[in-house]
Amino acid sequence: MLRSIGFALALSLCIAGGARAQDGLARLKKVQASYLGLNSYSQKVSTIVTNSISGRKNVIGQNSELRYRRPNKVLIQVASQRDGSVVTYNNGTELLVYRGKLNTYAKRPGKPNVKEYVRALREFGIGTMLDPLAFLTGEPIQSAIGSASMKPAESIDGVKCDVVFGKLTPAVVGKAKSATVTYWIDKSTNLIRKVQIVTKGIPAVVRGQVQENGQAVMKSQPIVIDSIVIMNVQDPIVNPPLADSVFTFAVPKDAVEQPAAAPAPK
Repeated sequence: MLRSIGFALALSLCIAGGARAQDGLARLKKVQASYLGLNSYSQKVSTIVTNSISGRKNVIGQNSELRYRRPNKVLIQVASQRDGSVVTYNNGTELLVYRGKLNTYAKRPGKPNVKEYVRALREFGIGTMLDPLAFLTGEPIQSAIGSASMKPAESIDGVKCDVVFGKLTPAVVGKAKSATVTYWIDKSTNLIRKVQIVTKGIPAVVRGQVQENGQAVMKSQPIVIDSIVIMNVQDPIVNPPLADSVFTFAVPKDAVEQPAAAPAPK
């Protein structure tokens, strides 16, 4: 009899846990539907990246601004302590990427939608980080998040938020041991107020100078990195009036243009 009760209890817990996981993915799909339903949107984001290597922590901060107008106008401005400034836009006719630290820019043909714009940015080593821009691409949630569950609700700066905890798919995790994402979702607007990404066990290789037989030599050394990325969304504005002039940037006259790479021979 006790074994039967125990089995029933375990079964009920399993079903309840599965329902919570399903609720998490369903909640994120509603969030994406809200972003895709916007005519325009703007936000500012404060990001802190903490990398831990062999017990030593390296903290990098950056601020960014996103402006979007349906169906394909996007402007992103980033100011980073490490990488300097980056500005990129797509206005449907032209795509531009400018790097302030190098004072270089590149132009490409404009893209017809946000998804194609984000894919085009990969050429420049720029990608979305499971943030609102990623939701605006319309890419399926489960291509990045394999499972998700609801956590107890919390408040951020007085804003009541649903909390969703997700485990990232192997395609996103890559060679890391594990990676998770947590979203804080504004209950009233159904939009994201905070994102936290925790990645553990990222294999990497660094080159450094070591002493061998009294000689300084350069050697490669394998390391493992743990990373925490926290993005706080500030000043989110739904459907603001954004003129065409917003989606442009005046490249400095002394900036150097980087041409497109030649296509690989067939």
